Amino acid sequence: TIGAYSSVNNIDTKARDLRIFSTADTVGITYKQDTGNVSIGTTTPLARLDVRALSTASVASVSGATSNAALAVDNNGVGDLFVASKSGDTKFVIKNSGNIGIGTSLPASLMHLGNGSITNQLITFQTNNSGESGLTYLLQDGTTTRGFVKWDTNEDLQIKGDEIFFSSQSSTDA
Repeated sequence: TIGAYSSVNNIDTKARDLRIFSTADTVGITYKQDTGNVSIGTTTPLARLDVRALSTASVASVSGATSNAALAVDNNGVGDLFVASKSGDTKFVIKNSGNIGIGTSLPASLMHLGNGSITNQLITFQTNNSGESGLTYLLQDGTTTRGFVKWDTNEDLQIKGDEIFFSSQSSTDA
């Protein structure tokens, strides 16, 4: 019954909002009529869909057996495509431009790794001890190797390229 309470399931239409919850859970599903926002786990949704949980379980799960993407993100606006953060501190972002930032919310290139410190390593390469690890630079065709930096199974550093330059700058040269 809309606008009435029962002992098992409650539906509340106060202020023209729709709230569905059980007697044990006062923050089930909420639809805010004035904004069109929907929430699960809160009565005050902050976005078109706002899902919250305060437990050890995942907040959301996407699973499928499909020939298409399990989750598609399409933003025709100017905002970011995806942001992962902890307490508002951005850890991972995919910008609308396609740039990816790890440890930075403002990636300046296609892949930008940053941690705000020059004393910590930014990338760790780990293998299963049966092969080599490193970076390979390919031509635009995606198959022709232009050069590489890698560590082989003997823990030797190998650098290969058409032209290799090493330089250093002191703080007064910058």
